[in-house]
Amino acid sequence: ISMHAMAGIRGLRTMRLPAWVKDRRVIVLVDNGSSHNFINTDLSQKLKLPTTKIEPFEVRVANGERLQCTESFRKVPIKFNGVTVKADLYALPLVGPNVVLGVQWLEGLGKVTTDYQTGIMEFNSRGRQVTLSAGNEKGTKEVGLKSIQRVWRGGGQIFAVVVENIEAHMDQDEQQQGDVRNFLGEFEGVLGEPKGLPPHREFDDRIPLINEQHAIHIHPYRYAHFQKTEIERQVAEMLESGLIQHSKSPFSSPVLLAKKKDGTWRLL
Repeated sequence: ISMHAMAGIRGLRTMRLPAWVKDRRVIVLVDNGSSHNFINTDLSQKLKLPTTKIEPFEVRVANGERLQCTESFRKVPIKFNGVTVKADLYALPLVGPNVVLGVQWLEGLGKVTTDYQTGIMEFNSRGRQVTLSAGNEKGTKEVGLKSIQRVWRGGGQIFAVVVENIEAHMDQDEQQQGDVRNFLGEFEGVLGEPKGLPPHREFDDRIPLINEQHAIHIHPYRYAHFQKTEIERQVAEMLESGLIQHSKSPFSSPVLLAKKKDGTWRLL
C-alpha cells in the first residue's frame, strides 16, 4: 500500500471519489500504487460488514512499515453517482480515506481511461459507459472541530503554521562585542565545537566473548521516514566533524531519537 493511501494525501497517481457504502458517505481513494483494496478498520466495524476470516498476512507500506491484516469483506457494494460496483476489501487502520481501491479492483475493469488533471475516470461496466468524477477539490476548506478530532483519534498528524516577524536586537556596544570575541578566541579549545574523536585512554574497554561465539543477528529497527532522514542528517554531520567513524565491528549500538522541547531532535 502506498503512503498516499495510508495518509489520504493526493498524489500523481491517485484520485479521490465520493461514494456510499450502505447508508454512509465515504471517500474512496483510487490508487494504482496499492496492490489490494482496503477499508478503514473503524468504518468496517460501524457498518457491521460481514467478516471473512483469512490467513493473516503482512501489508508493507511504502515507508517500510509493516501492518498485520486479519480480516476481509467479500463483494462490498460501493455506490458512485448511481453506479454500484462490488469489491473485496481488507481491513487496515487507514488515516485519511475511508476506502482504498487498488490494482486488485482496477485490473477487473478492463480498459480504463483516467484524466488525473480533471479528476475524471471512464470505463465500461456490463456494456455501459461509466464516468466517475472526483469533483473540484482545489482551494482550502474550513474544517470543523469534530473532523479534526476524528483525524487525530485515527492517528493523523496535525501541524500548526504560524508566521512571525522577528527582529534581531543587539544590546551590546562595539567594545563589549570585541571583548566577547577575544574571550571566545582565547578559550576556543574549550568553547568551540568538538572535532575528532576523544583522546585515547590508558586502558580501552574490552568485551570478552565466549569461545567461538558468533554475534547475534538482529534486524534493524524501522523508524518513520521523517525520523530516518533526521538520523541520517545527524550521523553525516558527526562523521564530517570526526566525532564518530565507520566501524567494521559485528556489534552495533541502538539509536534513540528523542524530541526536545524546542522541537529539535537529539540522537542518543
